[in-house]
Amino acid sequence: MAPRAVPVSKLRARRRQRRVILAVSAAVVLLVVIAGAFGLTWLPGIRIHTVVVTGAVSVPTQEIEDTVRTNLVGTYGFIVPKNNALVYPAGMIARQVLEKFPAIASVTTKRTSLTSLTVAVVERTPIARW
Repeated sequence: MAPRAVPVSKLRARRRQRRVILAVSAAVVLLVVIAGAFGLTWLPGIRIHTVVVTGAVSVPTQEIEDTVRTNLVGTYGFIVPKNNALVYPAGMIARQVLEKFPAIASVTTKRTSLTSLTVAVVERTPIARW
């Protein structure tokens, strides 16, 4: 028995159906991978819980720590927490500390582990006292 010839229109319809199924499957897989990645950002093992301030003499370390902690509250776009160790707002923390405490010359933030952050401050040297 000879193979039956399939009309061109049916063959095109089958190919198109396969392409649509493949595209929908790929979109679903991509969506699951992205949702999983965002879900992993909420794991407690990669969120900053401890803030250590070093180098502060005249400025109380507790006030600097409170300023840092206020910057670690909230989320980016209601999805990723700001206290995630991989995407914490280092620039914003440094800017806020410098604005709030004029006695501080520079601020450096460094993640010491996945759950702790060290904020090193350098205070200005006073030239004269009133």
